[in-house]
Amino acid sequence: MLTSPSTADATGQTSPEKILLIEIFMQALEDAKGAGPTRSAMEAERYQQDAHNWFFSDKWAATISLPMICDAFGLDLAAVRKHIKRQLANGT
Repeated sequence: MLTSPSTADATGQTSPEKILLIEIFMQALEDAKGAGPTRSAMEAERYQQDAHNWFFSDKWAATISLPMICDAFGLDLAAVRKHIKRQLANGT
């Protein structure tokens, strides 16, 4: 089971960088589920495939990657991916 990582620093504030990482993760999850803004079927399928590739790629590209986000929050990458696979399989 995944637990929520602390996003607060020593002062109890959440850094803008961590908020951005959370937002990127959440958008990718919505795209992988096919949720979000109304898109054409072709565009939705492309977004879903891109998000799936992002979640399960081990490449640390110049852009923000799932391994980078897991590292920033001290999360186990394999556990996060396992949880995402279950969510996508269940449609939740």
